[in-house]
Amino acid sequence: MSRTATVVGGGPAGLMAAEVLASAGFHVRVFDHMASFGRKFLLAGRGGLNITHSRPIDELLDRYGSQRDALEPAIRAFDPDRLQAWCADLGEATFVGSSGRVFPGSFRATPLLRAWLRRLTDAGVGFEPRHRWLGWCDDGSGRPDPTRSLFERSDGTTVEVVADVTVLALGGASWPRVGSDGGWVSVLRAAGITVTELRPANCGVEVGWSYEFVDRFAGVPLKNVAVGAGGAWVRGDAMITATGLEGGPVYDRSAAIRDTIVRDGSCTVVIDLQPDLSEAQVAERLARRRPKDTTTSWIRRAVGLSSASVSLLREVTGNQLPVDPAELARLVKAAPLRVERTMSIDRAISTAGGIDLGELDDSFMLRRLPGAFVAGEMLDWEAPTGGYLLQAAFSTATAAARGAVGWRDRVFDEIDDGDTLWRVDRSFMASNWTCIWGRGCAGIGSERAPHLGHGCCSLGAELDGPDEARNLSALSAMLAPDEFEHHAEAAAGGIFRDDTRSATRVVDGACIFLNRPGFAGGAGCALHLAAVARDESPIEWKPSVCWQLPVKVDWEMRDDGVEVATVRGWSRADWGEHGRTMAWVCTEEPEAFVGEHPVVESLADELTAIVGREVYVELRRRRH
Repeated sequence: MSRTATVVGGGPAGLMAAEVLASAGFHVRVFDHMASFGRKFLLAGRGGLNITHSRPIDELLDRYGSQRDALEPAIRAFDPDRLQAWCADLGEATFVGSSGRVFPGSFRATPLLRAWLRRLTDAGVGFEPRHRWLGWCDDGSGRPDPTRSLFERSDGTTVEVVADVTVLALGGASWPRVGSDGGWVSVLRAAGITVTELRPANCGVEVGWSYEFVDRFAGVPLKNVAVGAGGAWVRGDAMITATGLEGGPVYDRSAAIRDTIVRDGSCTVVIDLQPDLSEAQVAERLARRRPKDTTTSWIRRAVGLSSASVSLLREVTGNQLPVDPAELARLVKAAPLRVERTMSIDRAISTAGGIDLGELDDSFMLRRLPGAFVAGEMLDWEAPTGGYLLQAAFSTATAAARGAVGWRDRVFDEIDDGDTLWRVDRSFMASNWTCIWGRGCAGIGSERAPHLGHGCCSLGAELDGPDEARNLSALSAMLAPDEFEHHAEAAAGGIFRDDTRSATRVVDGACIFLNRPGFAGGAGCALHLAAVARDESPIEWKPSVCWQLPVKVDWEMRDDGVEVATVRGWSRADWGEHGRTMAWVCTEEPEAFVGEHPVVESLADELTAIVGREVYVELRRRRH
């Protein structure tokens, strides 16, 4: 059966979502109300297309502030390394600039976009320009139907588009000339979705310059200064404009400036005009004034300030520069600018505010509108320039599209055995997932580490009560040193993590029962290997959580008294807080879907132990 997807928005997030969906076999149509696609991508590339940043992943994640935790799984799943590999696959190798920023080799967006659009076209993606999204059609009960989108064409006519899933990637409101005008806000609010006010981010500030200052210095940079606001300083070049101040360090502190203005009505931004010298050093140099020096020549010669910097000092003091070296030094190190407004949202680089992340589930699907997914700058997060904006746009788009694939494919077989209603995820049962431990499994750490051979064992095994603990203790006593690498450690300190006997002990970063690669008795779970050697089922030897993986069972008691058990594959979210930092989740990675048989056959013993013989036989019957 054909699977269909509507992607709304032709910017970077929309195109990435289209690529992921098309690669999963969906028939994808991308709609945008502009005449061409990727215009926002081209505009972002005017300064060289800073596509991501090379700093360590934890430091990169910190740049997303209060939304770090919400974005972390998506960014780790499609991190800077993968984004750079994606660029290379399109023929654009990347390089790291002196500031740590990452750029395509051509330093331009055009070659990358052309190659990208060709690949999408070759994958069968359809492009529908000049279609403005109006929202969803009514489902007949007064609620939006996420499967039916309504668009207005350039001639004023409307068209209804039906698809299995929809991914919204309409951007914020800071790029109206390329389509991101925030028109979607009212549509989603009308559908009951909480959307916080869209505000300018990464923007300049307005300053009430005098006419003389603007006439002489508008368009002149303040080189190598530091801008302070909100308790933090950022170095770089700031640009004097006719209406205020712009540039990297101003953009970086613009969120703090904006929020302070909202709270207090104004914000004092301070400029350190000589960040390479301390205040004492500036004062010491200024103390050596020659008798014939004018004030301007004195400051320029002593401290090395430009004409624009000296004039800025005059501007902030009403041309009443102090003559005392210590007082002037304080001014050089912290020239105060009173700011009452940031630049308007249509002049900002990005947007703050958007869809409250609490409206989304872990797959970026709107909880109130199942089948509708959201990515990119429509979401309520912000980050400074430096590659963080595009990185999050690509990462959330990838996560939303993968979520859409999983949601569309997630059909359940329901089997009632009289005591329990079993709901079994048909798509996972039909998949060719297989354990690839020792064959590329990257473990469950914060970095991929296939060479360690840790697999799922890094945390030890959580045990299912006292009976399982007693059974495990008895079985471990049967293991000989030549089949149990950590036999001596077990004899000396036991096999349990602590006196609660609720989990196995961790030795050198993994479960005590994990024989490491190179062990003469065989690498892998010592319990599993011992069971096989004795011609017994590993299910009888291993903790239940170990033999059940990757199968997850969710138990629920319905209001009508029926016990429901949902059988599915594990996801990142099932690992709890640990899942946020995992660099690899095998049930979400294509490398593990290489088995020769479907899961319903390859995990026959495990599934039978979980659901019972009769239910398992019925599952097999339905497959055939």
